[in-house]
Amino acid sequence: VTGPQISNFELYLQQGMLAGEADVFRMAVAHLQDKAWMEAEVPRSMLRHLFDRSQAMSQDQVTNSRPVQLQGDFWNQVKNTAHREFAEHGHEFWSFDSYDDPMAHGHPITQFPWPHANLVFLFYHEARDGHSSLPDADWNFSTKQRFDTAAVPFSPEMLAPVGYVFIGTKKSKMKKRMLQAIYEGRPVIMVDNTPNLIKQMSLLVSALQKVFSRSSGGVQQFLRDDVSLGRNASTLEILEALKPSSLMQHIEEHFDVSGMEESERLNLSDIVGLIDFTKRRPQIIRDNVSIVDPLNTHPETIVKQAIHVMNIDFSNSSSARGHATVTQRSLVLHGWRLHHRLMLRANQLRGQVILLVVGYATAMVLSTILAICSIYLQTQQERYGKDAMYNASVPVNEEVIVMRFSLGDESKFLRLLILALPMAVGIFIALLSHLQVQQKWSAVRMAACKTESEIYMLLGSVGPYSGGASTMHKKFMRRLTELLKYLSMSGFNEEVVDGAIDAHWPEDNGELEQYINQYVYGIPPMSCAFRCLLCCGEALRLISPCCSCNGNDVEADAIDPIAPLTTDSYMQVRVQPLRRYYSKQGAQIMLTRLVLLGFLVACLSLCSGLSAFGFSVCVPTTLAVAAFFTTVIQWMVPAHVLNALNCANNTLTNLDLRWKGTEAFQNNAMSSKTRLIQTTEKVNWAVCATLTGAFTLSDDFDANDNDEDPLSRDLSRHSTSNSKLTPRSTSRTGSGRTTPNYYGRSRCQSGNITPRM
Repeated sequence: VTGPQISNFELYLQQGMLAGEADVFRMAVAHLQDKAWMEAEVPRSMLRHLFDRSQAMSQDQVTNSRPVQLQGDFWNQVKNTAHREFAEHGHEFWSFDSYDDPMAHGHPITQFPWPHANLVFLFYHEARDGHSSLPDADWNFSTKQRFDTAAVPFSPEMLAPVGYVFIGTKKSKMKKRMLQAIYEGRPVIMVDNTPNLIKQMSLLVSALQKVFSRSSGGVQQFLRDDVSLGRNASTLEILEALKPSSLMQHIEEHFDVSGMEESERLNLSDIVGLIDFTKRRPQIIRDNVSIVDPLNTHPETIVKQAIHVMNIDFSNSSSARGHATVTQRSLVLHGWRLHHRLMLRANQLRGQVILLVVGYATAMVLSTILAICSIYLQTQQERYGKDAMYNASVPVNEEVIVMRFSLGDESKFLRLLILALPMAVGIFIALLSHLQVQQKWSAVRMAACKTESEIYMLLGSVGPYSGGASTMHKKFMRRLTELLKYLSMSGFNEEVVDGAIDAHWPEDNGELEQYINQYVYGIPPMSCAFRCLLCCGEALRLISPCCSCNGNDVEADAIDPIAPLTTDSYMQVRVQPLRRYYSKQGAQIMLTRLVLLGFLVACLSLCSGLSAFGFSVCVPTTLAVAAFFTTVIQWMVPAHVLNALNCANNTLTNLDLRWKGTEAFQNNAMSSKTRLIQTTEKVNWAVCATLTGAFTLSDDFDANDNDEDPLSRDLSRHSTSNSKLTPRSTSRTGSGRTTPNYYGRSRCQSGNITPRM
């Protein structure tokens, strides 16, 4: 596909076709009334002649189409002598480097769309007469500038996923376009030994691709001096040991950048950004980027390289990381709004559960302490009598307040408290059982988890959403409606069903991304101090180009929480954040358990010490405190949750390792994408089910697929026949029976084990 301006690449293709070395289908896209050919009479008359003989597209016209002969000698270099170079050399040579050069004025190649195209799309501005059945072109109209690409409502991505071939040129914004193509995982071919940025990038990428030879010998000159790696060092170890300044020096030694613009040169931050990107997604640099050297490489080798890079399956993506349609965007936003309400309600219920559990545990401890105090008072009464008086004086300003009370008064007060506290314990337990706050939290939290998985499967077009667009949208709304219906039937959804979802949330993608980070992946929002630091960094970037971070900015701009997901983008926005979240949560739960278990051991040790030294009256108090810590541990940080987080983290780590070790074309296959998304969502569902202590929904992520992915076979298969809400009424102490069996084999419905991929 070529636009109004012809590049060197089109000429190379045309020369290859004339020599019989290539067969390429060529398509040109331009504006019919572009100023470049409307300001010359001959091209204008030719285009008008072509337009006047056009007909409305139909099956008959396509089948029985007839060519239109363009009259004149516009392309005849013998008769068209208006331009000196064209009259002398024709299409074989011209001296101008760009269309802005004065020597380009009047050359036929600048006055007409690419004449060698097999298919030409011409967009035009309609006349406003309205008399004819077919709209006519307004021949008094022309675009505002010559070769106006902005006036053409067309993008190559409308036809198919796009790959890039970069040839050295002085074109502006080349660096931004190239880095963006690499970060998006597009196929990229760089023609080496061509000038400017392409030569710089070829040197840098060649050095990075040497890392994948699993030997540090090829990149020894780029390693830090304080690092010593063996011959069998891993790829990640070599990447960690790379010294960006050495790579920059290597580029400057092999290519003189004095003639390049500052904004189009590779700087140190670009190199750092590309190294960091290679650490996260090494298969992109290894498989999707190729460097060809037409001067020193055989043509057949170049063809094989190009086929390998361009033969990546992007059929299940929309331009590698596509854009959501209006309908899909609306559905995804509806899903996240529902998730927002569910999470807010779940957090409220969780707070109530913690309040009731801690309340009755504290009341039990206080009851035991007061009972011991009452026994102690009885011994004091037997020793001193009931009429023994206590005097307490408190100085206030210049006066002294004296309080007097007897042992009998104190005993009566303690009796009232001892009577009230057990009643409070009973009230807390009755409220926890009658209101079913724990079961409600489990159901609402599982519904939020299910909504989250439905959204990601819709964006990935897998599982129940692997059909057409209209079918996908209907299934998504039906499944969310069934989810709310089951919640309502179980009596757990008063506010969620009756309340209206705020149609104005979120205001933009940034607010949605912040919500997802906070409520799904546990990433807190940025504080004011951190925002100030970012603003300072942005100011430094504007002041000094060496402080820029274009690579990271390009990658960050490519992240859209509503865009359709490919395998690469799903790994980036879903699997990796889940891994970090599980690892962080596991560390926090482990630390909390260690602290609470430490207090528990201290209480029990104190209990033994008190018994040994004759303070037996204090033993029940320490045992009550130990029982309090035991209750908190069982309800807040149970051991099976830690086990589930560790197993889920291991499963996702295996997914990531397999992903990095697999060829790019296999990773981008639809089957690999389906397995990846379904396995990850099953892992997330199992962790959430273990955390809540009740399986409230069926894990029907694979819909029509009865075989389970081998990576998730450490998650036990649960019955899919019970699709209704089935909350358990047992406490968290017995919820371990409902957790997944991470050490058992996962079987499909037919009873056969899926073989390993």
